[in-house]
Amino acid sequence: DVYGNYIVQLWFMNGTELEKTQLLDTFINENFLRLSKSMYGCRVIQRCLSCVSDHQMLCKMVKCFDVQTQDKNSTNTRHHGMSGNNNPKGILHECLICPYTNHVIQAILDLKLDV
Repeated sequence: DVYGNYIVQLWFMNGTELEKTQLLDTFINENFLRLSKSMYGCRVIQRCLSCVSDHQMLCKMVKCFDVQTQDKNSTNTRHHGMSGNNNPKGILHECLICPYTNHVIQAILDLKLDV
């Protein structure tokens, strides 16, 4: 939401590695695509990507995004015109043209991870 995203961002900026790991494992990773598609959620995801220093954790986040964008039966795709398996070009294409998810994709590419 409009204010809650700031709390989560602050948590990632100032929290311990253990706290970041717990937040990623309990909420962020399983909702990576859904959060990426919202105005405030994409800010949280971008902050996570910029504040997490552990290579393995970053790779896990990117893998979650990869898996979630390939799930043709995803129910998380009905946001910002994303229609899931009704689009013949696929979820990833819709992510590229989404006004929020494309920023997350840019942040992932900026990491230059070798996954």
